[in-house]
Amino acid sequence: MTVNVIEHTATCFWHRGGFCTCGSDEENTVKSPTRREAPGGAHYDGPAVQPIDLIEAWNLDFLEGNVVKYVTRWRRKGGLEDLDKAAWYLERLRARSRNEVKT
Repeated sequence: MTVNVIEHTATCFWHRGGFCTCGSDEENTVKSPTRREAPGGAHYDGPAVQPIDLIEAWNLDFLEGNVVKYVTRWRRKGGLEDLDKAAWYLERLRARSRNEVKT
């Protein structure tokens, strides 16, 4: 999908925050990485920003990335189970930050 650069930069929340990876410094149009097809299911269809794009743009590690992944998909896929998974990864991240990795 190609987007108009001017339209994109004016409306993109991530671009305004400096986290957009669209490459909008190109001349007229850019390929939008946020609308790419994601493998794994229809629960990734639709969002303006794919979780993987956010995870990569912010250089999140495994634990942080999984928190983002499960929180952003829980309504479309796993429901409360996805929130439980996000909480598990978040607790693991908290433990690591306290230097008390729990297994």
